Amino acid sequence: MKRVWMPWCVIVGGLCAATALAQSLPPSISPELLQQAQERIKALEQSDPARAKEAQGLLQSVSPAPSAPIPPQSPDHPAAAPPAASPSSDLERFFSDAPPGAITAEPEGASLAQFGYDLFRETTASFTPVADTPVSPDYVIGPGDEFTIILWGLVDAIYKVQVDRNGEITLPRAGVVPVTGMRYEELRPFLERHLAKFYTDFHLSVAMGRLRSIRVYVVGEARQPGSYTLSALSTAYNALFAAGGPTKRGSLRAMQLIRGGKTIASIDLYDFLLKGDRTQDVKLQHEDTLLVPLIGPMVGVSGNVVRPAIYEIKGRVTLADVLKLAGGARPTADLNRVQVERVVAHDKRIAVDLDLSRMEEAAAVPIQNMDLVKLFPIYGGTRNVVRLSGHVARPGDYQLKPGMRVRDVIPTYEQFLPEPSLEYSEIVRYERPTMVKTVVPFSISEMMAGNPRHNLALQERDEIRVYPASRFQDPRVVTISGAVRHPGRYRLYDQMTVLELIHQ
Repeated sequence: MKRVWMPWCVIVGGLCAATALAQSLPPSISPELLQQAQERIKALEQSDPARAKEAQGLLQSVSPAPSAPIPPQSPDHPAAAPPAASPSSDLERFFSDAPPGAITAEPEGASLAQFGYDLFRETTASFTPVADTPVSPDYVIGPGDEFTIILWGLVDAIYKVQVDRNGEITLPRAGVVPVTGMRYEELRPFLERHLAKFYTDFHLSVAMGRLRSIRVYVVGEARQPGSYTLSALSTAYNALFAAGGPTKRGSLRAMQLIRGGKTIASIDLYDFLLKGDRTQDVKLQHEDTLLVPLIGPMVGVSGNVVRPAIYEIKGRVTLADVLKLAGGARPTADLNRVQVERVVAHDKRIAVDLDLSRMEEAAAVPIQNMDLVKLFPIYGGTRNVVRLSGHVARPGDYQLKPGMRVRDVIPTYEQFLPEPSLEYSEIVRYERPTMVKTVVPFSISEMMAGNPRHNLALQERDEIRVYPASRFQDPRVVTISGAVRHPGRYRLYDQMTVLELIHQ
């Protein structure tokens, strides 16, 4: 124990009686002790970052689970690690748990998920600002920014300057020049005018170097709320992704960017997720706060829509608005019966059936918080067909045309396999409106001979069944025995001779 923990004590010695803590370390390191050590290392980062890094590595080497590094207690870094897959939320369980015996629109075993939250779990690192991104013209110069001023003409000079805490730079001959709060596009003309007082006949260019860092705060229902040190080019989305995104209790549609105690922007991520619109991705400034409030009203959409999910809604919405969020109804949705499950007065769940055969009527149906919209599939069977089956060459479904009869489906004997039953075939029919199953027999030979009584008219869902002749009569056979290689019973064919039988 001493060889393992003494270096750590030396590194963080003097920080809240670290030596006494090291001497009392138990063989099995508790989570509380690890947290205390982590906090002390965090404090050491302010005075000696190199020693703090060394202490952090040593602490991880003696942690109970080296393969899973201890996350920092304060997320003061450009980008947090992507959060692991989150379990189902209470909202997802509510919309997915059907009462016993209830008919659901989702496939068996499928469940609804809250829309939009998977994006943060899978793509956290990709939204970290890139250091070499070109500086936009509206970038605001501030303390900590570095840039290079190049002069050529009657005077040749290169000045690499940094904006100090007072928001000023210092140039030879020109002295102290205030530049903070100025946009990047205004910087070059301003410096030209200022240096023209000291130089003549010159040209000037400005190239940005290392940019300053800003501190922002992400609070509320974020996965990792706290303070973050980000690039000055960062936006609200960068801060949100750095914090791991909202939890499933957090809103995606009512986030607030607070600056100087005032809300300067309200961010609705649905515009970005559904349309790719990043116009609400406001650039951050030092000490900005991004608030993720609690989630607002919710509605579930299940069944035959393009994107079944649980959606957050704002204000007054209709069924048409909700179906638009879900990508619209699939062609396989039965719009004659759309069902809305609704919670009434904190007391019970009811079902409301709607006929949306005219889709524009959906705009007149109001939707409430915690509604579940179900779009059931259409009938799975094929309509407007008759079926040919049995002892035929091309079985299957055939389109039912007006005035269609059996002879239209079976025009010639080429439709049959060898030796069909020519005297008995049948049509299996479901009589409307009771849909009672009946069997109507007919003769193929009579039909082919032109007898209209056997060339029956067809109805929707009729099935024409053709049987082999062997189904109704035993095959004709002959027996041969004696001095032949294979004595036995053989099939008797028309005009068969004794010599042919012997050869068989």
